[in-house]
Amino acid sequence: MWNALQTALKDTGAEVTCAGTLQAGKKFFVSVELKDASESQINGDKFLSNLNFVTSHDGSLAAQAY
Repeated sequence: MWNALQTALKDTGAEVTCAGTLQAGKKFFVSVELKDASESQINGDKFLSNLNFVTSHDGSLAAQAY
């Protein structure tokens, strides 16, 4: 997943801001800041845009993105 993510983000300006594991290394997550759309405003409230990925090393969770 890490290699695929690095390839997909190449030349986009997006930046990995956080990565780690959960449940003693069984699950892996990555949070990516989307630079071009990093800030949006809805009804006067500002929101930062991130793309979050999660998968597992043990096969208990298929790769998902939010």
